Amino acid sequence: MWHYFFIKTPFIIPAYNEESRIEATLRCLPKDLVEPIVAVNGSTDQTAMLAKEYGCAVNILPEQGKLPAIQATLRELGDRALEPLMILDADTRPMIPHLWLYGMLRSLTNKGPDVPEAAGGPVWFTNGTVVNSTIRSLERMGRAVRTRSSKDASKVGQCGPNMGLHLKNKTTLENILALDHYWPSEDRAMINTVLSHGGHLAQPTKPSVLALTYYSSSFLPLSVIKKIGREEARAITFNDYVRRGAPGSKPFVLN
Repeated sequence: MWHYFFIKTPFIIPAYNEESRIEATLRCLPKDLVEPIVAVNGSTDQTAMLAKEYGCAVNILPEQGKLPAIQATLRELGDRALEPLMILDADTRPMIPHLWLYGMLRSLTNKGPDVPEAAGGPVWFTNGTVVNSTIRSLERMGRAVRTRSSKDASKVGQCGPNMGLHLKNKTTLENILALDHYWPSEDRAMINTVLSHGGHLAQPTKPSVLALTYYSSSFLPLSVIKKIGREEARAITFNDYVRRGAPGSKPFVLN
């Protein structure tokens, strides 16, 4: 597995109107170890220009959508999409870049040559108040710990903002490329594909693989959630999450 640490790792960054945050994300990447590919989808701002100025490869797609942007980039990578690669939200950045990449790669290269693997690294939310962000972040980490070896993609911890894939075989790749336009839970759709092909999910919780992320679907203050109740709060936050998605998308729900 060691040769993976001496070649540049493809690094997919789906981005929709992220001109205010994309530079902070790119500055945090270990440029000597990664090959960032910014998949700009449906943007109307300067995200693509800023990524090009930073020296990144830029894949411009006319339609908005995170999963379609990831799929288009995987197609462009060809056989390299079967090797370890990272997916990071454009408003997310690793706290300790080199250790983060090393830890995520280790999570993707330890189950044998024929076992497709996915990894969901921990995230720390930075929007909202300190108390709200801390509670939500710890809840997500607790969920990852409880489901570290889960075979049920509907129960895994937070993976979307900080994720790695090592697909290894073309059948798994082709099935990910054939997924519908899922949003939200596009990460679980990809993880479910890996698991359904006899694959493995790692959910490392070490601080060295922690990434800071701006968005959280649970944006309501805790005082409001307590007042209106959790069910109504879930409905409000879900509708907001969908609004930030793309036209024509649908949530991923396991049967």
